Amino acid sequence: MAPMAELTEPSERALEVARSECALLVDAGAEAVFLTGSHARGQGHPESDLDVRVLGDGSSPPLKRHDEFLVSTSWSTRREQEDAFRDPAEVGEVVPGWRSAVVLHDPDGIAAEFKRRAESWTWDEVAERADAWVAEQVTDYAEEVHTLVSNAQSARDDAAAAIRSQLAMHVAKFLAVRHRLLYESENQLWTEIATVMGDDYTRLQRIALGVVAAPLERSCEAALELFVIAARDTRSLLDDTQRAVVEHASSLRLEANE
Repeated sequence: MAPMAELTEPSERALEVARSECALLVDAGAEAVFLTGSHARGQGHPESDLDVRVLGDGSSPPLKRHDEFLVSTSWSTRREQEDAFRDPAEVGEVVPGWRSAVVLHDPDGIAAEFKRRAESWTWDEVAERADAWVAEQVTDYAEEVHTLVSNAQSARDDAAAAIRSQLAMHVAKFLAVRHRLLYESENQLWTEIATVMGDDYTRLQRIALGVVAAPLERSCEAALELFVIAARDTRSLLDDTQRAVVEHASSLRLEANE
């Protein structure tokens, strides 16, 4: 597992704005309010969102300007947070998010309990569910491989480029669960999965995501090769039906139709 970046304290200015927003959210019915994301970790940049999370049943604008900050506010219930700890699609960010969270309002200790749960959480809690989710994901994205090949062979360049990017992005997400990665931000996901998967994967991902300039056909081929690597890496998780779908998708190439 890739190491987490070293945490520091939030800036005084970020805390000042977060506490000001917290007061408004309490008036709107918040049971608990906490700061998460890069500013909570003391790693915020001038254009980083100030991520304020709320436990409760109220509502507020999801995005607003507060002086120099873009404040991103999201509400969830206790049940939704409990479910997130069991959801393979969410837990990679949820657990480290809670671990680094700065609690701003918590009269009933709800947020503190979630932080304690995050600190003690391990992948063993969701291992079976995580493997099943990975198998479903790699099978589902086999359809995107078919679509990518069809678009590329039919010279639908814009559509091919869009599917190529989606494939490169989402392969990383289910491989992160496969390899039990926790990442503080999705911004770090692609770097961390590349580190785990090795040099070939890293090279292909950079081409498929456009970091390295390449002709469209080559970048589409790179996305297909990423899928092939993912299919090989997850093969043991697939049942016979899933394996047939994934293996056929893995065999597809971009040769133009004659």
